[in-house]
Amino acid sequence: RGVKGGDKFEKDLSEASETIVREISVLRLDGNKPAGKPLVLERTLADLGEPRPSPSAPAVAFLRDDVLIVAPLAGGTNRVEVAEKVAGSYDWSPDGKSLVFAVRLTATWEKGTINLAHIQRRAVISATGALTAGDSALLGTGAFAFTPRVRCLPDGRVLFASLPLQLPKPANAVSEARFYLVDPAKGTDAAPAAIATEPGALPADLAAFALSPDGKRIAIAESGSDAVAVVEVATGRLNIVSPKRGGQGRALPAWRGAE
Repeated sequence: RGVKGGDKFEKDLSEASETIVREISVLRLDGNKPAGKPLVLERTLADLGEPRPSPSAPAVAFLRDDVLIVAPLAGGTNRVEVAEKVAGSYDWSPDGKSLVFAVRLTATWEKGTINLAHIQRRAVISATGALTAGDSALLGTGAFAFTPRVRCLPDGRVLFASLPLQLPKPANAVSEARFYLVDPAKGTDAAPAAIATEPGALPADLAAFALSPDGKRIAIAESGSDAVAVVEVATGRLNIVSPKRGGQGRALPAWRGAE
């Protein structure tokens, strides 16, 4: 009672034969000492996902349904609701003080159609290390036929994949997904710039990609096949690492080491 969405939870509980309680917890490992009891940061009937600790501050971000939240790793009720209607996967800035994410422009995310979303950046850790709901900056707008995935390069630029968004649509234009980079340091002059890949080189679905730790390459797993390719961020050159072999993979690629 008294919590956001309480009426919905009550209805779900009254109609459900079973109920799933979800938790995000911290388990501290201290050398050779036995692990202690997990510290529960969040326990709820809502969907929880993508707990991602800040690389520099004692804080963790996570999604509760479609609300992006930041909470202290030490526990407690001090937390910040960063944004609502967050779609897909978000990321921390390299300094660990801001979050980059996609906010859908419609009430729900419609599968099988093109959805519009704003790519935003918001400061959530103050200069003193406290949690804060800082200024939010609009970095660009994307058109998505797949779930958005937003990632930060080590130099602070923001990477996302989207269909081209241009109105009116140029004659004979081919609508294929591309990777885009935007530099938040440019402020109001920031604008997404497409990585110059060859036409038709990229899969139609760019939901499953992984940025290398040094920010120089993007690994892509093609949806519905087992093909894996790598794109060089600076040049747009694409190399097939593993060709199609007849499988129906749904894996997200991962990088080993710093490069």
